[in-house]
Amino acid sequence: MFATIINFCSNDYPYLRHCIDAVKPFSKQVIVPVCDHFFDGKSENRDVLNAIYAENGDVGFIEFPFNQDGHSSVYWHNLARLIGTYFLEREVEYVLFLDCDEVVDSSRFIEWLKEIPYQETDAVRFLGYWYFRESRFRAKTWENTPLLMRKAILNGSLIMNEGERSGMFRLALGEKKEKVAGIDGLPMVHHYSWVRTREQLLQKVASWGHNWQRDWKAQVEEEFSRPFNGRDFVHGYEFDEVAPRHAIDLQKTPMHTAACDYSHVRKLSSKDVIKIDISLTYEIILH
Repeated sequence: MFATIINFCSNDYPYLRHCIDAVKPFSKQVIVPVCDHFFDGKSENRDVLNAIYAENGDVGFIEFPFNQDGHSSVYWHNLARLIGTYFLEREVEYVLFLDCDEVVDSSRFIEWLKEIPYQETDAVRFLGYWYFRESRFRAKTWENTPLLMRKAILNGSLIMNEGERSGMFRLALGEKKEKVAGIDGLPMVHHYSWVRTREQLLQKVASWGHNWQRDWKAQVEEEFSRPFNGRDFVHGYEFDEVAPRHAIDLQKTPMHTAACDYSHVRKLSSKDVIKIDISLTYEIILH
């Protein structure tokens, strides 16, 4: 039995439905942890979150509180995955950890599951296509980002490491494979992290886990002072122009639906989060 945990904030809304729809065909459980603040400490927009919850009643949202204890942005990314892991159903055997802007090619992924003996592995990282500015600009270099892990080897210390998913893979015990492609040898994931407007990218770089590494704001401003020149400022990749695989509507906004009971939304208190953190940090094997 598979489950998918999707890291999400409202800045990622244009990708959310694409991400959910892509994993539902092979995921018995889909969990979307979301913090009540952005990771730079700014409050989420409550009306927007409620509208997103109302639109997506077919998945489980887990909203958790932010505090000002001086944690890095990486901590909050990890905590979201930790909280999602805590609420996995007992029958789940494998967990796919995605960011909301990563969209799986469902049919090819299911084909891979049928043809490859993945049960012989404990952790798998998948190759993905990487896009920049617009969904028609695809990097020639493939990434190695999404992570599939056997639930039985997960624990809090593994999830809460500073390396995030790459650290989880590196520290995991057991049989591991990385840079895994589909049966046809091509990536099975489309990563749209940097497909955003200028304003959306400025929001992203203010609060994401690597916000301390560079002057991202200045680089975003320079990038959008001109047309795309064929090379990104994040990795320095070169790009092909392709027919967009997904129609990413960057201007899309959630529409609130009054007829929603929000039974699929679990809201945690600070005490709940502490309990989860302690439980999974000291419990070696999750059941």
